[in-house]
Amino acid sequence: MRINKTLSVGLVALLLMSMVITVVNAVPVTKLCVDIPCWNGYDPFLVNINVTDVEDLYSFEFKLAWNKTLLDLVAVNITSPEEWNTNYVVFRNETMQNYNGTHGRYWLNMSALAPAPSFNGSTILVKLTFDVIGAPAFPDPDILAHLDLYDTNLTDSQGSMIVHEVYDGYYLLPTLCPCFPELRVWPYALPVFGENFTIDVEVTTFPQFYLTDWKAKLGYNTTLLDVLEVEEGPFLKIFREADRRYFTVNVNEEEAYVNMTGGIWGTCNRPSGSGALAKVIFNVTYEAQYGKDATCVLDLYDTNLTES
Repeated sequence: MRINKTLSVGLVALLLMSMVITVVNAVPVTKLCVDIPCWNGYDPFLVNINVTDVEDLYSFEFKLAWNKTLLDLVAVNITSPEEWNTNYVVFRNETMQNYNGTHGRYWLNMSALAPAPSFNGSTILVKLTFDVIGAPAFPDPDILAHLDLYDTNLTDSQGSMIVHEVYDGYYLLPTLCPCFPELRVWPYALPVFGENFTIDVEVTTFPQFYLTDWKAKLGYNTTLLDVLEVEEGPFLKIFREADRRYFTVNVNEEEAYVNMTGGIWGTCNRPSGSGALAKVIFNVTYEAQYGKDATCVLDLYDTNLTES
């Protein structure tokens, strides 16, 4: 079989020519972005509105929206391009926390003035500080608080629109720690023979819990202490507008406990927070001898807390 070598060389050359790759330098895309340096938590946080890879920028405008039940805009710091110095005018710098039924809005519109040059490059246009005013409570899931840019315009020195991409942002509000109420005896005491001392039976709660009823037994050593008096603490007593508030006590010396119950019924404000539910006054009946100190454990048991 004979091969036409001239034809073969021509075909190879044609194939090599078709494989030449043309390298083109891509032009960076101008972007208007929401930049949040620290993106989660409950503390006040900073939001930067950035423009990147822009050419011949002479004026700009944008609006930013957020959920008004989650965030509140509390501070605005317009930075503007350094090249403009003081040669610019702000047509609109408006914050409306209650823009509509669901959202707040920030609106910024400004332009350079002669003799300011147009801006090229990347910069922060404004710095916004937000407070967190709402957060999910256990068992609800985390919430993303969106910060959305819209009605955005970038204009060059000839008054023409600059094509750009827009990037929104979000701030993560994690679910509050599922902490539950505690019932405790407070404070720790170091009394001596013949002295009286008072301890509080205290509840520590969180805003999502509303205490309506409680009960507990407080155990003690009858050879060391005598119960002199038990009275209701101030925590539920402040809700005097309730239809009914009750507090009962039974001191059982044979079984060495104080049985306490209390609560509040009706349509009053729901009690939340922390405070003393009961105060117990003891007298020390044990006289310690050298090397014969005694310890009395004040033990809370059979406890129950009921919320609304």
